Amino acid sequence: MNKEQLVAKKYLQQLGNIGGEIAARRSVIEKEWKRVVGGTGSNHLTAQISLAPAHGTRQYGWNAENIDHYLQLRDEQQKKIQALTKERDALIQMIDNIIEVRMRTVLIERYVNRRSWNEIARLMKYSEVYTRKKLHGIALENFYKILVNSDLYKRKKKR
Repeated sequence: MNKEQLVAKKYLQQLGNIGGEIAARRSVIEKEWKRVVGGTGSNHLTAQISLAPAHGTRQYGWNAENIDHYLQLRDEQQKKIQALTKERDALIQMIDNIIEVRMRTVLIERYVNRRSWNEIARLMKYSEVYTRKKLHGIALENFYKILVNSDLYKRKKKR
């Protein structure tokens, strides 16, 4: 594999990882929400609200800082999720800009759908070796030509 193909592959491999990272960040938000407002323990907002009229929330350790912390964490995570979504969409758009259908198919099946080379070869009705070595190599070169002219590549290169 030449340098251009390796660079293209590196960017395309991010497609599979981005989905996982987005899910992980959503989980962080959800866990923090449950920590602050869920459950019946005295540290949870729902329990303290039911006790508040009789006793007040300060006595039970809850205050607005918990909600402020959650809102700040949520906003930070949502900004990161938006950036990741934008990056994923940009990479997929670059694949879509490849003219030949076979090249797009190889890249979509491998990096978006995360199929094995055997599955891709069967789908495309080629041998696995031809699909993995020949078509994949050409597809990576096509992707690289689009990638190097993209804002995403230029931004990351500056870092």
